[in-house]
Amino acid sequence: MVITYGSYRVEADHIDYNSDTGELNATGRVKLTGGPDQETIRASRGTMNLTTETGRFYDVSGSVGVRSTANGKSIYVSSNPFLFTGQVVVKTGPQSYQIYYGTLTSCQLAHPDWLLSADLFKVNGEQASAKNSVFRLFNLPFLYLPYVTHPVDVGGRQSGFMIPNPGNSSTKGLSLGEEYYWAINRSMDLRLGLDYYSLRGWAESGQFRYRGLGNDFATARYSGLVDRSIVIGGVYVN
Repeated sequence: MVITYGSYRVEADHIDYNSDTGELNATGRVKLTGGPDQETIRASRGTMNLTTETGRFYDVSGSVGVRSTANGKSIYVSSNPFLFTGQVVVKTGPQSYQIYYGTLTSCQLAHPDWLLSADLFKVNGEQASAKNSVFRLFNLPFLYLPYVTHPVDVGGRQSGFMIPNPGNSSTKGLSLGEEYYWAINRSMDLRLGLDYYSLRGWAESGQFRYRGLGNDFATARYSGLVDRSIVIGGVYVN
């Protein structure tokens, strides 16, 4: 069954809908799509008031700022997309909801390289936030974060530390990097980063961007590596 209301579309095996109150109960392969931030919620069951845009969903996986194409692929339609899961998701308004006992990530892999887990994520029109969150790397607990935020505003920017960036390569070894993003004003921003490569050493990076009126813009980048390796016959040797 399918119910459409405004920008929302609700699909499920069974739907009870009251057109006078705008309330519905849905069970079996529930899927809610639409809204101002391209929301998608998949659940085993849920209730929702389409008039007030509030509801409660169970056994949830979903996304914000991600849209599915006709061939089944997903594309990012926001500069700040993220994906989430939760035992219970309570939609408290058109652009706000709470995720209980869930995870959050912007990695779109089937099995994300990293994610955040917490008992409660709070999401509004600008950001998602959580207290006492755990950063999980390859599904293993890696770092405890007493407070963390993730921007969700499609057009907005937010200063703060970025999600740690792990990796692995044959020339750099295991790596872990962190960046700080500074939204200086509407026209300028700055990103500073520091990475550690187990086979090479420490690397610094920076990027400054300016966007003026019309086509006026400027970009400056910096990168450096305190390399402790030498190359012999194309092979890196510490």
